[in-house]
Amino acid sequence: MSCAACCRLACGTLLAITIAGCSRGSASSGSGAKPHSPAPGSAVAPAKKPALPFAIDPRWRFSLARYPAAPSVATLRAAAARFKRESAFAKLPATPAIGALRPVAVDKLPPSWRTSADLQRHLRRDVPKREKSVRVRGHALIYQRLPGAKVAADGTITVSWETLRHHPRGAIYFGLAPRASIFRVQRNRLRGKVEVSKRPGLQHATFKLPRLLVRRYDVNDVRTRGHGRAYYRVELLDAQRATSHIYDNVVYFRCAKTPCAAAPTFVQLPTLLDGPHVDLLTDRGLYVTFTTDVPTHGGVLLVDRAGKVRVVHGKAPGLRHEIPVGGLRANAYYRYYALAVDRRGEVARSPVGLVRAAPRPGSSTPFMFSVMTDSRAAKDIGEASYRGVNMSVLRRHLERALLRGAAMVLFPGDLADGYTTEAADLRRQLEAFAWVAQPTDTHIPIYEGMGNHEQLIDAWSSGWCADHRGGPENSQTVFAKVFTNPTNAPEPTPGEPTYKENVYSFDYGNAHFVVLNSNYFYRSHPFRDDHPVGKRGYREGWVTKPQLAWLDKDLAAARKRGARHSFVFTHEPAFPNGGHAKDAMYYHGDPASVRRRNALWRILVKHEVRGAFFGDEHNYSRTLVDQRVDPSFSYPIFAVTTGGAGAPYYAQNRALPWTKSVKRFSAQRNQVFVYVDGDRVEAETVSVTGETIDRFSLSDPR
Repeated sequence: MSCAACCRLACGTLLAITIAGCSRGSASSGSGAKPHSPAPGSAVAPAKKPALPFAIDPRWRFSLARYPAAPSVATLRAAAARFKRESAFAKLPATPAIGALRPVAVDKLPPSWRTSADLQRHLRRDVPKREKSVRVRGHALIYQRLPGAKVAADGTITVSWETLRHHPRGAIYFGLAPRASIFRVQRNRLRGKVEVSKRPGLQHATFKLPRLLVRRYDVNDVRTRGHGRAYYRVELLDAQRATSHIYDNVVYFRCAKTPCAAAPTFVQLPTLLDGPHVDLLTDRGLYVTFTTDVPTHGGVLLVDRAGKVRVVHGKAPGLRHEIPVGGLRANAYYRYYALAVDRRGEVARSPVGLVRAAPRPGSSTPFMFSVMTDSRAAKDIGEASYRGVNMSVLRRHLERALLRGAAMVLFPGDLADGYTTEAADLRRQLEAFAWVAQPTDTHIPIYEGMGNHEQLIDAWSSGWCADHRGGPENSQTVFAKVFTNPTNAPEPTPGEPTYKENVYSFDYGNAHFVVLNSNYFYRSHPFRDDHPVGKRGYREGWVTKPQLAWLDKDLAAARKRGARHSFVFTHEPAFPNGGHAKDAMYYHGDPASVRRRNALWRILVKHEVRGAFFGDEHNYSRTLVDQRVDPSFSYPIFAVTTGGAGAPYYAQNRALPWTKSVKRFSAQRNQVFVYVDGDRVEAETVSVTGETIDRFSLSDPR
């Protein structure tokens, strides 16, 4: 995390090895032992294990050959035509007028309050007798109107945008996303022409689409296929802050005739500005989510291994679509496309998604998942600071997760910079994360959690800030509007925000996953109450009583259903090791924080949780939490912090009560791969460059 100061502002040779150790869950079912424990008094013999560690076992790797072959062009066209006939596109609402954002009078504010990063410097100032509420914005709120594209019949693409204050003439680049890769990442090839309007902040760019479709650049064979997607990047220089801002987008189009004529007439199609994303994956179904630029009727085209094509229609037309797709078979492989038809009857088809249904609940089918956190912007420019997100590191981590064969990614917090008083700003930053993640989560789901930076705040000139709760929007509701997560949350205390889609759990195979919110209803200055919001909300790192009660019941229910392994994820580390001993769940040993942390940990011990994963600290650490840390922690659990998805790094703090229990620490950017095979759970921590940082057993922590 780091900026938490904001509103806490208190606002190569590869060795073939055999992994030694035995699984505590390997006792025979006839022994009467708990699923997580060996039979009392029994000798536990080492299980037979492959000669190679899971990390290089071929069965985990992504293989395109396992998925259905691409259907023929004729099959896709016929399915799209049927979708169009069955859609009530004529009844779609008209495109709503996109209202401009309320201008932010940045230049009228004191210079130190212009960004959330600057706000942090005022953390410990005394509260003045007279103070003013202030407006704080982040990376994403530079636009009054976001860049949007129009395609003319002659192929001229016009992109226009309006900024909140004057910027010098920007630059714009156009290109395609090569179809040969499963990762549809744009590659910019040509530059457009930008003109500055007389109206302050307004700029527009033009580009001739046929320039991309000449033989030397048409890597997707658009002229033959008759349709395509043109990607563009707008780059603005911010001389005032000595940085630049980049914004990526896409526009869908087709030629009036297929194949395209020598001088084609172009038609703009409805465009998927976000997605498709795979969400809520089970053994029987999934959700496909996406957002279009105009109101559309949404659908999903699904292809199974036998080549059978099925079209699923969404329910309500609009801009945002969350489409449930049922009738899947456990462990089966599918190919899918998102479909959208607008009022004109024009149909758009997304890039292909490749998805595998989850195993049956309780089955021993092996699977692997990835854990990473803290992808907020680095202290850098360009893609390292893409709309509040470190695009360059996050995208590399996610691509590695998919290619290694991860079934899903758990991402508990600090997706973007956040800490803003503008709901549109927070939403745009979270949408930036979704854009960066899209090439991967088109194929596998990402389960997001909230960190201290996912905060929509009220802020004051004294440095105080608290979670905004006026009106319909707060941190939690904005988060739920952008992401699609399970809705089995606890009920909040009356008058407090919702837990819906920021606290949740789900099953996958023989495992159970729980995501908590340790930054719920945030407020700064945890040890002071000399302010009107002094008693509003909770300190950073505080897991609330409703969450604790719900967690206890949820883990108990999972074990009754037969889950052999449980994993818990939240942002604030229970046992910080580098950068956040001053807050998180510790606050330099503050008794109230330690009591609440221990209450959480005893629930994990009670239910013999396999592993607890955290973020916030931008490094990697693995701490063995057992009776040497606290006598009541009778069941050993690894506390794993994996805050290495792009945020600025922290060094290790070696003066903590549990320092001797830290088994591994690294400041490298990292993610953790967890391999589940029957009773056995192993893990490997890998850097962004592919180096192995750590290997350990979660089924036999020692």
